[in-house]
Amino acid sequence: MNKERFEDLCVVYALGTITKAEMEELRNALAEGGNEYAEILASYKNAGQQFAYATEEALPNPKVKDAVFEAINNNQKSEDSSSTANVTPLFGYLKVAAILILAFLSGYFYYNYTQLNEEVTVLEDTVEQQRFELLDLQNQLAAAEEYLNVISSRNTRLVAMGGLEPSPAAFGRLFLDQETSRAVLQIAELPATPEDKDYQLWVIRDGEDPVSAGVFSLERDLENYYLSIDDFVEQDAELIAAVAITIEPRGGMPQPTGDMFLLGTP
Repeated sequence: MNKERFEDLCVVYALGTITKAEMEELRNALAEGGNEYAEILASYKNAGQQFAYATEEALPNPKVKDAVFEAINNNQKSEDSSSTANVTPLFGYLKVAAILILAFLSGYFYYNYTQLNEEVTVLEDTVEQQRFELLDLQNQLAAAEEYLNVISSRNTRLVAMGGLEPSPAAFGRLFLDQETSRAVLQIAELPATPEDKDYQLWVIRDGEDPVSAGVFSLERDLENYYLSIDDFVEQDAELIAAVAITIEPRGGMPQPTGDMFLLGTP
């Protein structure tokens, strides 16, 4: 969406006259435009809030006020008691009508103000979520670049891992550069971790207890996930008997305690 159309949507949004279809269009444009569009929306929102206070209070001309009261006094003197009795209820009806209109307008503006605040909150949450997703993508890009560097080394060894019963469709690959001790873990089809859990990578040497090689979590299901590891726990792939991934309490454990999701050998 071009910026001119987006600013048109910001105007009706700030005035509280935006339709449901336009609101959906605004959300989509905000998702595509990023921080620049979010700042534009915020500026129109602030302008809309200031608009209500921009008009100065108008004071009636004293001469006009005196003329009105004089006309009322003359009218009252010229009317008899019966006409006064007829006029009094009319003023009562007008007063009630004015009160009802004022109540209606107050409720109408309060409803629109509340709805506008809710929509702003939704948009702010959407922008914040997109920022987190962008940060995650940047981290994944950096890990993918490291992945290319590692697999292009002539001293890189591969450990392929297959999925076990908790997630049989999952698979993984561990690339270990034996010259630099750098490693990249690539996994796919692993389910997202619960809030109180983490995945933990283990290296198993012959006749020894498993050694933790890293802890990570997945906030959502991903087709591919890359984890870059500096100073891998074992530089010589010949000493690795197996590599495994288990699910453990948040932060990891000294030894495996949870279900094993992936297992492989060099």
